[in-house]
Amino acid sequence: MSDSDPPGSPIPDEELRQQILADPKVQEAILSGLFAALHHPDPVARRVALLNLGRVGAAAFPAVPALYGILTQDDELELRQLAADVLGGLGERTLPLLVRALGSENEVTVEAAKDGLRAQGIRASDLLPALLAVSRDDDPYYRLQAIAALSDALNGRIDASYFVLDRDIIRQALDTWHQALNDSDELTRILAAHALWVFDRDAAGLTAVEEIAKRSESEYANLALELRDAMRIGLEADD
Repeated sequence: MSDSDPPGSPIPDEELRQQILADPKVQEAILSGLFAALHHPDPVARRVALLNLGRVGAAAFPAVPALYGILTQDDELELRQLAADVLGGLGERTLPLLVRALGSENEVTVEAAKDGLRAQGIRASDLLPALLAVSRDDDPYYRLQAIAALSDALNGRIDASYFVLDRDIIRQALDTWHQALNDSDELTRILAAHALWVFDRDAAGLTAVEEIAKRSESEYANLALELRDAMRIGLEADD
């Protein structure tokens, strides 16, 4: 590779790729370069990184937040599609991000997200149950994304033709949001409280957001404060 090549140039062939990835130190160096290239100002570098990340399987998981950013925000529309392809190839854990992208105002992002979902073979009847499963993931990032995707779906921010909504799913979603009020992640607790309030006028999360709002050291204190005030005003109006 010459100095003029963009970061993360394509790995030459499958055999060499396997040899390279078999060495943990080399793998770490390559993946680090690919992750960095996702933020490179040159779209060619970002494209090469996406193509390569689509070939490394589960090793691409650390790049998921950046991939979602490309899917929903990149100026190069082709790269949005490539990001969806990578996300779609990572399995059900990334479903929440693809579902959230369905609510985008950008048609390319929506079509790319639909392609990513099709790549996973998810039927409309299975989509929300799959999100419920991800909401129990060990990683707080994916729990948060699943809670957000469920909220987007049930609160009408995503076209209902993409999923099947019935009483059992609604009950499970409400149970999931209630459980998430005790999540270790503050933002997940806030989002669950908001989802319950918006969908069911359920103020069960008020205590959770009040506690976060009191913590001046929390980066989400202001967000919790805004939700707390909105819920209090709503409850007073209901009275």
